Amino acid sequence: MLERAGTGPIDRLVGARIRAARDALGLTPAGLAARLGCHPGQVVDYESGRRRAGAATLLRLSEVCGLGLGFFYAELDAAAGGRQGADQSSSSS
Repeated sequence: MLERAGTGPIDRLVGARIRAARDALGLTPAGLAARLGCHPGQVVDYESGRRRAGAATLLRLSEVCGLGLGFFYAELDAAAGGRQGADQSSSSS
């Protein structure tokens, strides 16, 4: 039997961004779920960080919400203090 990997602080940060996007569109969890083609409980689980939103889900969310994928990771960039960008630029030199 496959076990679901635990979720953590990153999933909660991404979930908060999903909630922000949903709120900005004026949608309920059921309304967003209908656009995504999933159950409203999944949306609630994504937003709370109880369920990890995978790459395909985030891509679909970006399409439905009219946002770039980076929107969902904006809090991570701020929390990292720009370190990710610095790491990438130093490794590409």
